Amino acid sequence: MDKTTLGPLRIAIVGAGIGGLTLSAALGQLGKNRALEVNLYESASEISAIGAGITFWPRQWKIIKTLGIDESLLKFTPSVSDDLESLVCQIRKSDQKEGFYVDDIVVKGGMYRFHRADLQNSLMSHMKGTLHLGHQFVSFKEVEDEVILTFANGTVACCDLLVGMDGINSVVRRGLLLSQGHKDSPSMEPGWMGQVVYRGLVSEEALNAHFPNHMALDTPMMYSGKNKQIITYPVKHTTKFINIGAIITDPSKSGTPYNHPPAEASTAELLNLFSEFEPQVQALLSCIERPMRFPVKWLIPLERYTCGRVVLGGDAAHAMPPYQGAGAGVAIEDAYILAHLLSHSGVLKANVSKAVEIYDIVRTPEGNRVLDGSIACGDIAQLRGLELDAIEEGDHESARARLKKHFDGFSKYLEWLWLDNAEEGREQALRMLEERLDQVA
Repeated sequence: MDKTTLGPLRIAIVGAGIGGLTLSAALGQLGKNRALEVNLYESASEISAIGAGITFWPRQWKIIKTLGIDESLLKFTPSVSDDLESLVCQIRKSDQKEGFYVDDIVVKGGMYRFHRADLQNSLMSHMKGTLHLGHQFVSFKEVEDEVILTFANGTVACCDLLVGMDGINSVVRRGLLLSQGHKDSPSMEPGWMGQVVYRGLVSEEALNAHFPNHMALDTPMMYSGKNKQIITYPVKHTTKFINIGAIITDPSKSGTPYNHPPAEASTAELLNLFSEFEPQVQALLSCIERPMRFPVKWLIPLERYTCGRVVLGGDAAHAMPPYQGAGAGVAIEDAYILAHLLSHSGVLKANVSKAVEIYDIVRTPEGNRVLDGSIACGDIAQLRGLELDAIEEGDHESARARLKKHFDGFSKYLEWLWLDNAEEGREQALRMLEERLDQVA
């Protein structure tokens, strides 16, 4: 028997974020009867939560349930019936002294929101293989029928398939583009959108003391203004808190360099940037003790997510702005489809490239579609392309009608998150795989 068919299929995953952990967990569930050797490499010395809250739409929650991860998460939030309507967020026009209600965005099926650390811990409890911390990935090289990996600590490893889930600044992506001969690709590095997001947490106790019965205590909110918006939603961890993302955009700076790392900002800086917003927004922002400032970056869409025995997923493949709340969800779908392909009994060391090709056909157009939609949602949420200057302060009714129509487009962009599911892509991928395996047989 040829050596390329002997032994387990060796899968190396670079990056232990949501995408990498989900892939490991999915391989553990779907590949129980397969000889799979999974190694997960993470540059950090420990797995820590970057960001606080994370949202699961009905589409992604179905995957979590299929993989059997839902039970460990439901201790943090109650289960929601698939037939029940859930509030995505309430929209207010807020960049004025007296803000006003615009509309509710409602989804059929459960909306689940968790602390990121709780999700990571749940995924780690289901993961398959070995987690290697403190392994900063440096490069890969395809040699004959395997991939050789090198790490900054001197470690050298070999695998049959390399999966880059190493985030927006992916080293695997750079290597993949170079191997394709695209050394000048605009997707080599992420681009800045001229946007900055301030993230922070506010305890229920602090907000209630400062502004009793504040809407954000129990209701997910979108406070919209011209080139500015604030998204909030309550999350339960050890205690209840409000997760906040406040975004400000300078369209003239889109595409220009932003060389500053994420950094702690002051509450005063944040309040100054949103000084024209209504009082309930001021109260909310004033309760953030240590806001963190992050650039909002994105990836110019890739033509392919794969090359040879190398695959990209998550932000490494399609880093997007946060306006659909779908970045982590798409990474989970990438992992779900890829795990199904790699768990198929017909996928061996010698023909794993067939699974890679099919993953690319199915996931590249889907990931790029969501990326484009996220950009469009940001334009809608920050009222770009909408002129309201002629409307006087207090003239809420005429403004509300125009804004409601404007935000109808936002709802349309989100419909795929609850009207569709990932099973169609899974079925397409497995059908194509079996057709190609039959051709060889």
